[in-house]
Amino acid sequence: SYGTTDLQGALTLAGENIGMRVNAADFRSDGYRANNQLTQRNLLADVRSLGRDGHVYAKLALDRQDLRNPGQLTFAALALDRRGTATPLDFRSREGARIDLGGSLNAGPAELAANFAYRKQETAAFFCAFGADINNEIDSVAFSPRARIAHRLGGFSHTLVGGIDLEEGNLDRNVSGAFFAG
Repeated sequence: SYGTTDLQGALTLAGENIGMRVNAADFRSDGYRANNQLTQRNLLADVRSLGRDGHVYAKLALDRQDLRNPGQLTFAALALDRRGTATPLDFRSREGARIDLGGSLNAGPAELAANFAYRKQETAAFFCAFGADINNEIDSVAFSPRARIAHRLGGFSHTLVGGIDLEEGNLDRNVSGAFFAG
């Protein structure tokens, strides 16, 4: 209904010590109202290697979403056309990518692990009534090393976990139009 299609696919390959997974999706709909289309695409790829002394992995995720905004209708406009639009030019879009690399190493009673992640996201929106054009670009990097040590104390088994999350991000925002300029 409303011109909706939803396509999804998955592929998983695995051996004794290595595995790969890929998921993809494509969703499209015209929506109930005029200027209410939605398109969304996603891709996720994950490769892992499992060893006797630890594991390593790499992940890649990509996404894109485009959405048209029909706006609010008055009661009078609803009575004339329930599916109409008050804002035929308004839209929002988002595009992103993420890469994760990590793994762990077993060293006696300790497990050492780390994860590195990079993310980029771009968003755009236009609101005609306000004459506003909004564009954001976000870049972030994270590094998370940690250690886990199993031990016995007082006749009981315990696990000590320690780590740190280091993150840095940057937001570049560009807004035009008198309403949102402040």
